Amino acid sequence: MEDNREEYSAVETQSTDGNSQQSQFLQTDRDLEDQQNARASLREKFLRLLFASCNKPACFSMHERTLVQGIFRGTDIDMENLQVSELQTPMGVLSEALLRSSDVLSFTVDFEA
Repeated sequence: MEDNREEYSAVETQSTDGNSQQSQFLQTDRDLEDQQNARASLREKFLRLLFASCNKPACFSMHERTLVQGIFRGTDIDMENLQVSELQTPMGVLSEALLRSSDVLSFTVDFEA
């Protein structure tokens, strides 16, 4: 298969006195491909972490300095909601709950449990 991609490393411009100068660097196709591969690798690691976190005890730090605990079950595709079972809140225990990710400042998962 023939590779017809053009690679550019720099753009030369003419200065006012007629001399050629390198003024801008453009990303090559290889640089863009490397960046895309790096993003794909990070996304895969993130998804593996989410998968490994499922069905593990977690502690959620919420607004107003509220801490709640429960069993992390998963998230929706956009990570807008987190599903938690046996959620222990200051007002009681909920057997199942959805936490809006906008309400969660951070959460930790106990992988050893």
